[in-house]
Amino acid sequence: MTSKGLYCPAGQFYIDPSRAVECAVITHAHSDHARKGSQLYYCVDSGVSLLKTRIGNNISVSPHAYSEIFEINGVNVSFHPAGPILGSSQVRLELNGEVWGASGDYKREKDPTCEPFEVVTCDVFVTEATFGTPGFAWNHPSATAINDCYRAHGVPMAPTRCLSRVESDRVLTGELFIVPHGGYDHGFLMSDHADWNELVCMILETKAKKAFVQHRGKGALVKHLSLF
Repeated sequence: MTSKGLYCPAGQFYIDPSRAVECAVITHAHSDHARKGSQLYYCVDSGVSLLKTRIGNNISVSPHAYSEIFEINGVNVSFHPAGPILGSSQVRLELNGEVWGASGDYKREKDPTCEPFEVVTCDVFVTEATFGTPGFAWNHPSATAINDCYRAHGVPMAPTRCLSRVESDRVLTGELFIVPHGGYDHGFLMSDHADWNELVCMILETKAKKAFVQHRGKGALVKHLSLF
């Protein structure tokens, strides 16, 4: 980890750098992972349009298919599906028989809007930990069961509309809004990130001998992993 973000000295590139660099390997097009100003961006081919929409159409991009092995300054690199959004990837790095894996955000549950998650085995794994405490365990099946009860009684589920397409004079009292965190007064957590159980499961399934943890929740997750 450097002042510009996660750096691979052998390949002379950064993964999701926090500022402009010469060579940036991008896991996905969320704004905290894809930033303007780098000379060259590597990403998976299905994520190019999102990346350009996020940071500009005139950027220089080297697109690659999932599982395609390409070389950056002698390091073999490949992208593998991570789950949260279209084009989201884990990065696999191999040099002299040693394999490292680095994640941006990932989600293990199936999602029809993007490529399905894939476990990448490695010797060392660098993981995100946005929800890396036991209190963050998303219990999705309970919500699904409640919705199914309503459907069984013939109650149609509410449709969704983009707010920008709603008439400006329409009264919106009683509607549910899904908005960026700065745009609401009260709400509840809803995320496309892996929760605590999925983070732990993911790290164990990589079979990594060592793991590095990024983002929030580092203390709890590191302490928990030390038990294995």
